[in-house]
Amino acid sequence: MGAALGIALLMLSRTVYGFATSGVMPTAQVWASRSVADDRRQAALGLLGAGVSMGRLAGALAATAAVLSPLLPPILFLFSPLLLWLAPGKGEAGGRGDGKAADVGRGISPFDRRALPCLAMGLCLTLGFGQVQMMLGPMAQQRFGLGATQATTVTGLALMLVAIVMVLVQGLLMARLRLAERNSVVVGCFMVCVGMTALAVAASHVASAASLVVAAAGIALATPGYTAWLMKRLEPGEQGAAAGWLTSTHVLGQSIGALAGGFAFTLWPFAPLADCAALALAAACLAAMVRKH
Repeated sequence: MGAALGIALLMLSRTVYGFATSGVMPTAQVWASRSVADDRRQAALGLLGAGVSMGRLAGALAATAAVLSPLLPPILFLFSPLLLWLAPGKGEAGGRGDGKAADVGRGISPFDRRALPCLAMGLCLTLGFGQVQMMLGPMAQQRFGLGATQATTVTGLALMLVAIVMVLVQGLLMARLRLAERNSVVVGCFMVCVGMTALAVAASHVASAASLVVAAAGIALATPGYTAWLMKRLEPGEQGAAAGWLTSTHVLGQSIGALAGGFAFTLWPFAPLADCAALALAAACLAAMVRKH
């Protein structure tokens, strides 16, 4: 087909993909949180986040199947949702099988006083870390005098390292730490602050990588914390809508961060790092001030 028609169909497919899959993660978060006891909710959500990170890493490997046939990656993608049917569950609308009317889904405002603090924490962390992720390449060029190709390679390796660290923390460490939700958020946010500060003064590739590892571990620790906290503060029927708002908040924070990071870098090369540290500190303070519900 012609290039114009091909691009139009790609745009249409991406639109359908975004519309259809945007509800999968919030539904999975509620499903996972209802399937375990309260004290295991963070660990379950951490495993879910680790699965997402592993999928992002494995997706690059699946794309290599295009060497055999350009149709193989789309075919793999078409079959991947079938894996959802392997997940345990009885299929009731409430997700618990008790048939209570309280489990019937209902909407909730993002400005609800029970949900707003957790949504604000998610916005702060994604907005801050999104700036750093977007500007890793230019920062590497400015810091180490790399060319564009070298900086792109370093950025790719750094993002892969971040994904691996998040998988390890959420998949292996969360279940063993058994921290309360508030403590997970506060400790994770302070780790982000420490990582960003160390990255600002790092003088070598190794020190920069270690700083990113600390910050990534902090993000991986805090995200299941405020997600589980959000679920805990709401009624069962409100959790689905709240998880949807949280996913939307993450997307909003990453999108604004991508735009703000470039502008901040033009003002001062270290501005994205300072912004991320300040926003993480704000999230930690917010978590510390939230009263028990």
